[in-house]
Amino acid sequence: MGVWLAVGTTIGAIVGALSNSLEKVANGLGNDLKTLGKKLADLLPGLLGAVVTFVFRTAGQVISFLGKHAWLLILAVAAFLFERLMKKKRD
Repeated sequence: MGVWLAVGTTIGAIVGALSNSLEKVANGLGNDLKTLGKKLADLLPGLLGAVVTFVFRTAGQVISFLGKHAWLLILAVAAFLFERLMKKKRD
């Protein structure tokens, strides 16, 4: 019983640290993409600037969302790895 508690606590600590680190990196990258989009909008004329700004702003928002909800990304990666493992066992 104590071993399972230790394993669970260790896994929880690792996932928590990974989630916090991922959140910080994703928020920083998202903010950088938004800033880059604003600077490119100033450099590029008219419609081209608007399209580039939209793309970079949207990418920044998506990355920031994933940073705030890092558990979604961790869950998706875990599901992908689990599926690959099950598929490999079947073959």
